[in-house]
Amino acid sequence: MVDTDPGRDMIENMLRQRLAVLQQSTGLPIVFGGATRDGKLGRHLLITQLRGNRTTSLHGVSVSAGRGLGGTALTRGVPCLVNDYTSSRAITHDYDRHVAPERLTSVLAVPITVHGSIGGVVYGAVRADMSIGDVALRRANAVASRLGKDIEGLLGRERPAVSRPTESPPGVRAALDELGMIIRSTDDPVLRARLERVCRRLGERDPGRAAASSSIRLAPRELDALRLVAVGASNLEIAQDLGLSPQTIKAYLRAAMRKLNVHNRTAAVHAARESGQL
Repeated sequence: MVDTDPGRDMIENMLRQRLAVLQQSTGLPIVFGGATRDGKLGRHLLITQLRGNRTTSLHGVSVSAGRGLGGTALTRGVPCLVNDYTSSRAITHDYDRHVAPERLTSVLAVPITVHGSIGGVVYGAVRADMSIGDVALRRANAVASRLGKDIEGLLGRERPAVSRPTESPPGVRAALDELGMIIRSTDDPVLRARLERVCRRLGERDPGRAAASSSIRLAPRELDALRLVAVGASNLEIAQDLGLSPQTIKAYLRAAMRKLNVHNRTAAVHAARESGQL
């Protein structure tokens, strides 16, 4: 769990740099975020980094787990989005008085995962009467994912190796494959993220898959492509995000699937996560 002062400091220091990347990649006028910490009332998020803000109303806000949009992302561990913030019934409205001065209308919140724990949350929002689309949500998730991996590298902690693997039951493998097909077929990014979280948890109980992938190393561009696959991007959208041709993206994904010994993109995402690379 990322709860030490060095871990928090790393996240907040890196957020200062990455918020500019987040703003540029998503096109959202205001982005902000902070690191999580434990307190007397439990796990919470402290917003310390902002870019594009017009007031100081959001700075220093402490967001409790399960409260508001950020608290929902903190509890669920998946990207969350509301396109009607003031009237949404999907979240609590504990922090409306902080949001109101910025006149935010649509907001997304994406957790930063470090070694399996939520170490922080990044937000993006618009003020105009418009929605935040799937592309912005995917790109925000990609930035948060990359940030989490970079923090893991700086912390210098290694993922525990799986010892004495056993063959996983055929029923578990079949369930994972079927769940992967469901994930690929849904157009709802929030539902997709929640299903992927369930699939990842099931995969952690599948020692046969974890052991098989533990020694496989994917190339950086293969991982970049898989991160975007994980949030529902098509090959064309991945190509546009990475500035490459769709043919090149197909080649990267084929190479990743071959290394991971799987037969589709979704299975490659799960296998890469089980190996600790994604």
